[in-house]
Amino acid sequence: MFLLKIEGYIAKNGEIVVPALLIIQEMGIAKEMTLELDTGAASTIISEGDADAMGLDYSQLEKGTPALGIGGVADVHILKNARLAFVSGEWLIVKIMDRLEVIKHNVEDPIIKKALKSLPSLLGRDVLGTKFTITSDGKNVTIEF
Repeated sequence: MFLLKIEGYIAKNGEIVVPALLIIQEMGIAKEMTLELDTGAASTIISEGDADAMGLDYSQLEKGTPALGIGGVADVHILKNARLAFVSGEWLIVKIMDRLEVIKHNVEDPIIKKALKSLPSLLGRDVLGTKFTITSDGKNVTIEF
């Protein structure tokens, strides 16, 4: 039996996208965003583009271990005590995140930098756990966990 259910949709590129509200009370930030479902990601990751759009100050974040992935090596900053809120029917599910990783690329080339900033934030297994079900009607998606 699953305890929670969140809703999303299939984007034009075929990816599963989940709308969310990121709340960082200590910084006075409440930002609507979308997270791309990545069942291979152990952690939920806030992209550089989303971090910049919400005005996140990297200097206020703890530095983590650099990450290697698409776009090469990136700095990882740790956001603590944030909240992710998801719609579930008429309910709002709030997940307290002890730790969220925020990615920042150190690239000089403006074309590559622009492309890297367009990468999505990712919804990982730290929210979903290891037992979940994804159902879709071809347009809408429900994730139960």
